[in-house]
Amino acid sequence: MRSMVKPDFSTVDRRALYLALALILAGIMIYPYFIYAPHLDLPPFPPLGPHDRILVLAPHPDDEVLGAGGLLLEAREKGAETMVVIATTGDGYPWAARFCMYKFAVSSKDLIALGKLRMEESRSGMKILGVPEEQLIFLGYPDQGLMPIWLKFWDQPFTSRYTRRSQTPYTGLYNNMEFVYSGHHLVTILEELLLEFRPTVLVVPHPLDSHPDHWALTCFTLYAGELAKAKGYKPGHIMGYLVHRGTWPHPRGYRPRLGLNPPRSLNNLGIEWISLDLSPEATLLKARAIRAHRTQRLIMMGHLDSFARKNELFSEVKAAVLFDVSRPVWIWQDPGSDTLARRFLPFADISGVQLKWDGLELHVLVHTFGKQAGPSEGEIVLAIPGSDESHPQTIKMERIKKEGEKVQHKGAVNIKAIFPEDLNSILLLCRTRLGWWNIDSTPPILVILEARGENNVNTTGP
Repeated sequence: MRSMVKPDFSTVDRRALYLALALILAGIMIYPYFIYAPHLDLPPFPPLGPHDRILVLAPHPDDEVLGAGGLLLEAREKGAETMVVIATTGDGYPWAARFCMYKFAVSSKDLIALGKLRMEESRSGMKILGVPEEQLIFLGYPDQGLMPIWLKFWDQPFTSRYTRRSQTPYTGLYNNMEFVYSGHHLVTILEELLLEFRPTVLVVPHPLDSHPDHWALTCFTLYAGELAKAKGYKPGHIMGYLVHRGTWPHPRGYRPRLGLNPPRSLNNLGIEWISLDLSPEATLLKARAIRAHRTQRLIMMGHLDSFARKNELFSEVKAAVLFDVSRPVWIWQDPGSDTLARRFLPFADISGVQLKWDGLELHVLVHTFGKQAGPSEGEIVLAIPGSDESHPQTIKMERIKKEGEKVQHKGAVNIKAIFPEDLNSILLLCRTRLGWWNIDSTPPILVILEARGENNVNTTGP
């Protein structure tokens, strides 16, 4: 029987092993720098001047500094006027309340106390950035409530499942008012703010932000902007900032010498990203303002600190212009396999959207990446600013699958039956779902409807 001989590693062998392990560890640590280090040559943010008025809209306390803290510093330096409006108080985050209050069972009163604390954190952060308190406005709407209010609660008040309130329980809000949690109230407030401040640069959450409160606030803002146009409001640049998109930004943590690049999944969608370069001093001030949000850094320090970089990212939010022509035109192309669910359910993974308007009916065709049919359902969420049926309507779409082709959903809505007068614009998003589970959704898309003529939106498609 052969005896087992224990291998004898020499000193050289051990050193080689330690060196190999060290190289592997070093590679893991520096890999993100090579993958995500600044390498994109992005156009610069349009120059600001004393004539500019910058209105920043944020869904939660902290988004204003994460997405646009550097822009606010730039505006102050260039003499531009600023205003910051925060829609919710962030009172729908029980884990933050648990960590702050050192108890597991938190009540609605605890979450209201969290909302008050987060408002104070925003005041502190804005003070660091030089934004006076009179230029910071809170609306007091419910955290995790903007999407359901947009979709369903326009006339009837929405009750927050966290605070158990259907109107704001906070003081010190816009015009010292107590707001009812309804879509009509929020649109009225935003329209009034746009008409009063008349921003030359309106800064909103990016329509592709994955957080429902973020894209819903953009829906409300675009809708209010269309109403304000009828009263003389002339919109300037509308800039979108991104905060939530999968595991972006990479790498996580405080890395002030790195820059922000767009998420890789959004690179090939034709989005025109622009970059606002920040000085080292501005990046440091922004980092200090982020650290003012202690309640959030207890939970998401790595995510929040990732935005203290040498630049900020924006892209201009533009409307699609659609003429009443006979052929369908592409208005949106969507990233594929950008979540695990969409990777395994390609029949519900949206690849693009086509519209056709014949002056009476709007025809919508939603394309997916999958060739195998599945049990997905398609929906159009459509809002028509100024109509009697102004609240968004959800319209079911028909699923179609032709031999050898990819799964599509199609639907049509008689807009003239809803709004028989002159029609200027619509706001829509399309989504797919399995039962109650939303699989994919386009961003909110503002579509300007023009008289018959040559079409000037993308006709090539994804």
